[in-house]
Amino acid sequence: MDVASIKSTSWIISVALGLGLGYTVYDYVERDGSRRVTNEDGLESLVVVDPEYVRSVLESDVRLDVDVKHGLSYKGELQRTFLQMNWTGYEAPVVVKPTTEKPADTGPRYKPLDTVLRVLMLAVDNLDPGGSFAFVLLIPGGEPLELRVGDTLPKPNDFAVVHAIKKTGIEFAFKQEGRPNESLAPMSMDDGNLITKLGEGGARTAQGDNIPRVERKPSERPSQTEELGNNVFLLGTEDLDYFGKNYAAILTDEVQTATHYDENGKRDGIEIKSIASGSVASRHGAQAGDVLISINGQAVSSEHEAINFVKNNQDQYSVWEVVVERLGRRETIVYTDPNN
Repeated sequence: MDVASIKSTSWIISVALGLGLGYTVYDYVERDGSRRVTNEDGLESLVVVDPEYVRSVLESDVRLDVDVKHGLSYKGELQRTFLQMNWTGYEAPVVVKPTTEKPADTGPRYKPLDTVLRVLMLAVDNLDPGGSFAFVLLIPGGEPLELRVGDTLPKPNDFAVVHAIKKTGIEFAFKQEGRPNESLAPMSMDDGNLITKLGEGGARTAQGDNIPRVERKPSERPSQTEELGNNVFLLGTEDLDYFGKNYAAILTDEVQTATHYDENGKRDGIEIKSIASGSVASRHGAQAGDVLISINGQAVSSEHEAINFVKNNQDQYSVWEVVVERLGRRETIVYTDPNN
């Protein structure tokens, strides 16, 4: 092909492209203009969908069948999660859940006495506390039981020991460490447990609320030591004579003792390690495990001190008050000398 032919062809193609481009622009302007409307304010806006067409569709009875899927909707959870998202870019503070504090431990829990027994009756002897007694009802089971000073409750409640019987109730001591003495009063005097006597005229209610008390006069000069009550003894003349002549043999054969030391290593008494059953010392209230603290206020820490104090003061005292420590509690044993 020569140069003239190439030029002619190029011009023909250029003219065709120019005409096509011009038609495209013309068509676009015409169609775009047909979709523009002028509103009341004189502003033009582009109408993408014909309003008349939309209105006709809405007013027609044509219904489109849409396949609706049924199932769980997580819209609420998603929206809540979206709103709770941290949009600040800072780390969220650590939320500490409040904890319920448990009540402070006030100490060991003990079994209440009123769940163990009920006091039915008291018989109090003022002159001889050891002669006092009480009738109780064990719980459960309803078994009646007579109690005196020094008695231990039957198992499984053998942790309680009768310490004293008073007109206000029974005082118990406990083998449980740290538990103080407790008292249990008799049952209330209602129609179900009043003491009555049948006779002429029917039942008669006992008059007064005082409990009868027994007064017993002890022997003036007994030959053998008599126990007048709880830790109260009237020394017998024969026992006194035996003590005076054989105290060395008693301390060697019947009683084994040792010096007792307190927590700081200081001597504070005489501990009875063992005592022969049925011996003279045991009949006078001595028990293994007792720690002799003082005699009439005089502290003693050895057998030698105790013997010398009694020898040097036997003509001055008619009553001897011996303080002992028994089961962690201090008790006073009283001995009355009939010779003085």
